[in-house]
Amino acid sequence: MSMANVNLYQPWLEITTAAKCLVNCYHCPQTVYQQAYHGPAFLSFSDFSEALIKVPKNLIINFSGFSEPFLNSRAIDMMELAHELGYKVWLSSTLVGATPKTVDRLAKIGLGLFLFHLPDNLGNAHIPTTQNYKDTVVAAFQKLHVNGVSIMNSDFVSNERAGLCKDTKKKFVRGWFWCYKLEHPNFVMLPSCEIQLCCMSWSLKEKLGNLHIDSWQQILNTWQKRRQEFEICRTCLNAIPLSKYVTRRVYDLLPKAVKNK
Repeated sequence: MSMANVNLYQPWLEITTAAKCLVNCYHCPQTVYQQAYHGPAFLSFSDFSEALIKVPKNLIINFSGFSEPFLNSRAIDMMELAHELGYKVWLSSTLVGATPKTVDRLAKIGLGLFLFHLPDNLGNAHIPTTQNYKDTVVAAFQKLHVNGVSIMNSDFVSNERAGLCKDTKKKFVRGWFWCYKLEHPNFVMLPSCEIQLCCMSWSLKEKLGNLHIDSWQQILNTWQKRRQEFEICRTCLNAIPLSKYVTRRVYDLLPKAVKNK
C-alpha cells in the first residue's frame, strides 16, 4: 500500500455528501461541523451535477469532505458522473454505506487515489462490522488499488483539524505564513454547495461562496484576496512562518553537491 507516484500537492474539490457522519470518529470534530451547518441533509444528485459543470477539469473531484461519502445513496452516481465528464476521481472512505456492488462500480471508474479507513480495536471509529461491511472490505481489497490505509489505533497520529479535535491544543503562527493549500485550491463543498477553504474548516467560518450562485472564478478570486486573512490557518499544523518556507525553498533549489557539504 504505497503512496508512491501520487502527488498530493494538486488542486482539488472535496465533496461532502452528507450533513451528518454516523461513523463519528473520536479524532474528528463532527460536533463542530454539525452545529455550524444549516442546510440540506444530503447533497442531491441534481445539485452536484449543476455545481460540477462550473468546476475546471484540471481539478480532482475528491470524495471525502466532512462525512463518509457513502452515507449518501447517490454518492456512487456522483462519482460515475465526474468520471464520465473527464475529471480525475479520488476517494477517502470507510466504505460504510457501500456494498460489494458499489465496489464493482468503483473498479470501473478507476480511482486515481483510494485511501481506506478501516475499523480499529479501540472503538475510535464507529464502524458497524456487519456481514455486508465485511464482504465490501474483502471486495475492495480484491478489486481496487488501495493507496493507503488509516486505522485509529494506538499508533494513529491526529492532524488535529486546526485544534478542533478532542485533546488538541491550538498552535498560533504570527506574521506572514505559508501553507501548500494556499498555493492551489483544496476547497470543500458542503451538501448545500457552499464552498469552504479546506479540509480544516470544520467550523465553517471560511466561506468562499456557493456554486449555486457563484462562478468558479468568483470563488477563486475571493480565495486569492483573503489568503493571508484566514485565522484558522494560524492554528493549523500545515501552516509555517513564511520565513521558514523561504529558507526551505532556497535549500531545495541548491545543487546536491552544496547540500552534501
